[in-house]
Amino acid sequence: MAPSDASSGASASLSPMRACWQAARERATALEDVTAAVNAGSAAVAGTPHPLEIAAAAVLAWLAQPQTEQARQEARVAAAQAAAAAKAKGNQAYQRGRFDEAAALYGQAARLAARAGAHAHAEATVAVCLANRSAALAELHAWPRVLADVAAAFEAGYPVAGSTRLHRRRFAALLALGQRDNAAAALAEAQRVAEADAALTDAQRRGLADDAQRLASAPPPPQTGAPGEAPAAPAAAVADVASQPQSDAASPFGRYLVAARRAPAGTLVLAEAPVAVVTTAPTACAACGRTAVHLVPCLRCGALQYCDAACAARDRAASHGDAECAAAAEVLADAPWGPSVLLAARVARAARQPDAARVAVPGHYDAAATAVPVTEPTPLTAFVDGLESHWHRLAPSVLLDGPLWLAARALAGLPVEATARAVAHLAVHACAMRCNAFALHAAEDDAVVGLALYPLASRLNHACTPNAIVSYACRTRKQGTRLCTSLLTTSRVAGAVRGGVGASFADRTLQLRTTADVEAVAQLFVSYGPMANRMPTAARRAQLREDYHFECSCTACSRCVPLPGRLSG
Repeated sequence: MAPSDASSGASASLSPMRACWQAARERATALEDVTAAVNAGSAAVAGTPHPLEIAAAAVLAWLAQPQTEQARQEARVAAAQAAAAAKAKGNQAYQRGRFDEAAALYGQAARLAARAGAHAHAEATVAVCLANRSAALAELHAWPRVLADVAAAFEAGYPVAGSTRLHRRRFAALLALGQRDNAAAALAEAQRVAEADAALTDAQRRGLADDAQRLASAPPPPQTGAPGEAPAAPAAAVADVASQPQSDAASPFGRYLVAARRAPAGTLVLAEAPVAVVTTAPTACAACGRTAVHLVPCLRCGALQYCDAACAARDRAASHGDAECAAAAEVLADAPWGPSVLLAARVARAARQPDAARVAVPGHYDAAATAVPVTEPTPLTAFVDGLESHWHRLAPSVLLDGPLWLAARALAGLPVEATARAVAHLAVHACAMRCNAFALHAAEDDAVVGLALYPLASRLNHACTPNAIVSYACRTRKQGTRLCTSLLTTSRVAGAVRGGVGASFADRTLQLRTTADVEAVAQLFVSYGPMANRMPTAARRAQLREDYHFECSCTACSRCVPLPGRLSG
């Protein structure tokens, strides 16, 4: 199953719309149309609309009805009520000195208030909740997070009147971080605001005086030495692999990757950046990929989280624009299809960019001609269209309530008309993401935090005894950067919950290394999760059949030969 960032508050806030949709679907003919398509093997009658388009048209028609907007408004009201309740619990935890708990509750309240929009209660707006969380984080001396929350609170519209405490909190954080000059500027701003604050108490005035004394007695900042080295740029797209198209009709593999030259065990044969990424965890920054607690939510939808305002601004410019923001909370809150649908929408947007409309994909490897495959620029849209989606293998109810429903909502984030054909097309691409995208894991605890599409790596086939492995750079506080590997590799999205290891989210560059000597032109295999030394054959085949819709015929499954010290079927 695909990962989801849905919180308890998110799913509850969307229940009115989901209930309304379920009632409408029971009265519609869309389910029968999709059933007919599945039974017909996805074939459409010449000259008539594809059954998926008919089903998509039913979804669009329902979304255009007045009761749909009413259900959406009810969902926002429910989110506002949940935000107020979470904030009240945060206040209680703060008063009892449970600052970690208070910070978590204030963060939940901020995300729900963002989803409530204009319906948010005056005492539980995004700005107020983030300001309250900054107070709890200050008690924990989490100064970088305090600065991020204070800045976000002001950006979200925290009123100038009564903001003296917020400016003083920024001063305290900057001073604690050794930024004396910036702290002095923050204190000056606090004093300026205090002069116009008629409600300023004597205690707050004494606090300002104490702050001035602290600043005067603070040591000067240390002299800075030579600047450090700039971080290394992400790895470029291709190493020693070649893409093998399905030219032989008898081949069971379809497209796959082979080694362009002989690769001894441990050789890096591929380093690839993704064409699109979607975060699915509240602990992962949607812009830079760092994982941390108490991130700042998107101030408009609350669906994605960021380190600070700079990361939020960068993501708005690159991916999370106004149109996507309007639908992101509703799409991502729906597990398990939401992340795959949003990723498909982002890939579609990337394909429409003039400077990123083509993806470099190595062509057919010819050992007699060259030792290095020739790179063929391929349109990204054509590449995605060629990915196997297995949509016709899904139950009709899953198709209708999952990719079709969410694609209709996510299409608001694309610069195209929301026609039935466009919805059906995006739904099929979402199915392709489920089978071909990679889950991203946090380096700290291996938790699934997002998913990404890697064009070359998506062509890797599975084997229960693979000859290659996904490796990634992870960072630890004591060891710095080190190489992490695991025999549970790749973690394709459909099986992500089962615990495979995918690409490092902090870097996003997928690295493929050989685990055995691989001869030139030999196919590269990874494991989608099941391994011959961890699961019996029947269990491996059943899991792959359920998650990826194929019957495994790798060497381990075909021979069923017991391996020393390993399980066998």
